[in-house]
Amino acid sequence: MCSMARAAGERVFGTAKDKHNCNYWGEWIDGWARRGEDRSRITCENRLRVMKEHNKTWSQIETQIGPGDVCPGDFINIIVLREPISRLLSFMNYKFDGPLPSASPESINACLSQGIHCIGNNGVFNAQQLDNFITRTLAGGSAWEVDYGGLNSTHFEAAKARLSMYDIVLTLESLNDARANKMLDAALGWHVVMKPCNTGTGLYEFSAKSREALAGINHYDLELYQHALEKLNIGATKL
Repeated sequence: MCSMARAAGERVFGTAKDKHNCNYWGEWIDGWARRGEDRSRITCENRLRVMKEHNKTWSQIETQIGPGDVCPGDFINIIVLREPISRLLSFMNYKFDGPLPSASPESINACLSQGIHCIGNNGVFNAQQLDNFITRTLAGGSAWEVDYGGLNSTHFEAAKARLSMYDIVLTLESLNDARANKMLDAALGWHVVMKPCNTGTGLYEFSAKSREALAGINHYDLELYQHALEKLNIGATKL
């Protein structure tokens, strides 16, 4: 989305060469470097002030969402979700540039039972990444730190309620289809085609058994993704 915003002429934080991905880094950090941080101190009033002070029209948040991160009436709030199992597979191939000890559900669960588990070349792959990442991100607050397997319907409902606050809900898989283009055109005046990036096949792949196990673990994320698809279809038909 950051590259699309630049192509559409939005005034964004950062440059195409830096790694901020249109995130604000100042009084607080909207980038992934601050995952797990308490964001309750961030308010919509402060966010609006920062955007005006820096003369920006577009900003992105890549960390868990707090009460001052979705501001209906102040901004056009857009979210993009990726199909949960595809997101997880992509993440694992990003973190690991060599074969994992095993791709079986048993080995995955064994690793996760230790809390922070397998170490990849680019960092630690932990329970938050494998266990309902989207739900943890949207629910905010203490949901991010809940132990593996500890999320419940209260966390899911909090995530679903926050998702409902967004003006436009898209999926990564839909960014180039007519529905998304129509919604972005109507809301932002964008006429931008998303170019595929970071494509390719990774070294790591899930077996059918692993996919089934991961779908069971990530049932809240899969429900949220289906809800996002429904909102995408409803949003497009209203135009």
